[in-house]
Amino acid sequence: MPSSRGPFGAKGLGELPMNGCAPALAASVQDAVGLSVSELPVSPERLLELSLARDAGADGSETP
Repeated sequence: MPSSRGPFGAKGLGELPMNGCAPALAASVQDAVGLSVSELPVSPERLLELSLARDAGADGSETP
């Protein structure tokens, strides 16, 4: 049955396969550099923040 919401009666089909991309990327970053990423986007800046926070937590000092 055609959908009234999609162009030419098309229904959404590609959304479900896209749901695995972000968790797979976060898991690969964790495997590669050992940082647990829980927010997107996974940018160099975010990885630097996570790295500095991890290092600050290791020696008890605060991140500037």
